[in-house]
Amino acid sequence: MQLSNAELGQVLVKQSYLSQEEYKQVLAEAEERRIDLRTVLFEKRLLTSELLENALAEYYKLPFFDLQNKPPARELINVVPEEFARSYSAIVCIAARIITDRETPSAGTPTRSRYPRPRSSR
Repeated sequence: MQLSNAELGQVLVKQSYLSQEEYKQVLAEAEERRIDLRTVLFEKRLLTSELLENALAEYYKLPFFDLQNKPPARELINVVPEEFARSYSAIVCIAARIITDRETPSAGTPTRSRYPRPRSSR
């Protein structure tokens, strides 16, 4: 769900990415021109796309990954089947070791994998 101009502005003010005065000015301009608040923020160079993405990640309490400057390793990209990745705009950014049924777990480690093994794309 995309935030409205007013909601996005309030998020940016609350997280100190914009002052209340800057918010009022850019919101008024966006409404007057009938364009997205993001466009005005970028035109006035009040935010970069990276800062905006970081602010939204903070708002939604999600980790932020800068995929342009630090893309995930090729082997991680291939973990998710292409059809699934395209359907859900999903990629793997962090590798985590998953214990399979065949491994002997150490103390405190579950005996079965929490996640099913990825299917082979062959």
